[in-house]
Amino acid sequence: MRRASVTIGLVMASTMAWARPEWAEDLPEWSHRRWGPCELWQWVGVLVLLILATLFGLLVRFVLAHLTGIHRGMKSGRVKLSSGRGIKRALAVIAGTLFLQAGLPGLELPHETDYAFRRGLLVAAIAAATWVVAALWEVAIDVYESHIEAGNKRTANLVIPFVRRLGRFLAILTAGVAIVSAFGYNVTTLVAGLGIGGVALALAAKDSVENVFGSITILVDMPFAVGDWVKIDKVDGVVEEINLRSTRIRTFDDSIVTLPNRNLISASVENMGMRRYRRYRTVLLVPTTTPSDDVAAFCQDVGAILQSDANVWEERQSVTIFDIVDNGIRVQVSCYFIAETYDRELTLRQETILHILAAAEKRGIVIGGSPVHAGLPPGA
Repeated sequence: MRRASVTIGLVMASTMAWARPEWAEDLPEWSHRRWGPCELWQWVGVLVLLILATLFGLLVRFVLAHLTGIHRGMKSGRVKLSSGRGIKRALAVIAGTLFLQAGLPGLELPHETDYAFRRGLLVAAIAAATWVVAALWEVAIDVYESHIEAGNKRTANLVIPFVRRLGRFLAILTAGVAIVSAFGYNVTTLVAGLGIGGVALALAAKDSVENVFGSITILVDMPFAVGDWVKIDKVDGVVEEINLRSTRIRTFDDSIVTLPNRNLISASVENMGMRRYRRYRTVLLVPTTTPSDDVAAFCQDVGAILQSDANVWEERQSVTIFDIVDNGIRVQVSCYFIAETYDRELTLRQETILHILAAAEKRGIVIGGSPVHAGLPPGA
């Protein structure tokens, strides 16, 4: 009862104690019309303050962006455009908020309205400060990423996205605690209250916690990185993004499959992107009417082609007469390409096949089709 009386008394006192500043008495009579809790001239003053605060924020953003080198970093490519723009916009918001904080007392707003404005500005300042911290973290990651050597790129492709999102998450979490505290709530009491219902919360967030541990497992074991071609159960595609909760894989049908990270803890992951060599094996069908000497010479020609190719693993290549069947003689060609990417593998496959066809054409050997006569035009 006593608290209620004190609260009512403070509100009445603040309302009655409000007095129009002396300079406002000289304004026209129409400007003193009351619109809600404030007079018209006060609303106009708030609008003018907002415009001036915006201009001031843009000016501060421009000056600080040049003084701190953010603008140069964005031009050189060391700082990503999204990160640099985030810092500049957050600086503009902070500068504008401080300008509004300094200008509000001159409007002599009623206590409750002034209190609401200041709380809103406080939330905006905390949000902007969090934005700056998160953006600075992004810039630091960008600069670090630009200095990574080519040999460590695979590790960077896995660690950097995870660390980037973790820093952003911690910044937002800290901002949330600061905003709750700014509104007068006891954070310690709130945490204690969460501890009381911790069991229920843990059960409700069980999947989320498992996903986070799955992310840590991926980070520690590094079974794959962004850009790797992987096969996970029935999913076959390229890793496009690794988040705290899930991993996104773009399939070869160009669809996106989102896998919860907790599933990856026990899943069998086949990383095709970590292959040192790319195997190529084919069986060529030669007619049984082909002279044996020609077949043997053809095998030697193909073997020489593979031996002379620097992109073929020298220790693992073979060209052999594999079998005789009703419709012909089977010649098996097996080798391993030294290729880092799937596109490079396809290029090497095409070059090898064209060389094999040229060797068969030179010997006049048919491979699974009509005869090929060396030196004669088609149809001859």
